[in-house]
Amino acid sequence: MNPSFPAHLELDFGGQVVWPKAVLQLPTQWSNMKKALRAWLGVWGAAALCLPVPVIHLVFPPIGLVVGPILGIMVYLKSRKGIEHITCEVLCPRCQKDFALDLRSVHFPAYESCPHCKAGFTLYSWKAELSDSQS
Repeated sequence: MNPSFPAHLELDFGGQVVWPKAVLQLPTQWSNMKKALRAWLGVWGAAALCLPVPVIHLVFPPIGLVVGPILGIMVYLKSRKGIEHITCEVLCPRCQKDFALDLRSVHFPAYESCPHCKAGFTLYSWKAELSDSQS
C-alpha cells in the first residue's frame, strides 16, 4: 500500500475557491510500470493476433511494433502525474452542507459536483501540508 500524506486541495466552485484538508496517495513507480507494460504488451498482443490473417499481417504487426513502446512510454509518463486516491471532507459554499470526497485515479483538472445541490466544482491542484516540525 502506498503511503498517505496530508495535503490541501484547490477546489473552484464557479469562482469561489476553497482549500479543504485532504489525504492523498500517490502511485508507486511499480504500479506506473505495470500500467505501461500492460499497454505496451496489449498492442503487441493485438499485432500478434493479426499475424495469421493474410493481408492484414503486412500492415498491423509492423505498426504495432512501433506503436507499442510509444504507447507504453506515454502511459507511464501520464500515470506519474496522477494521484491514486484522494479522501477529504468538503463544505459546499452554495448549500453549506458537508460531503465526503473519495476519488481514485485522479488527473488534474478533475470535475465533480456536490451530491446535495449538484453544484459543479473543479479540482485544480494540491499543496502538501507542512507538519509543525517542518515549518
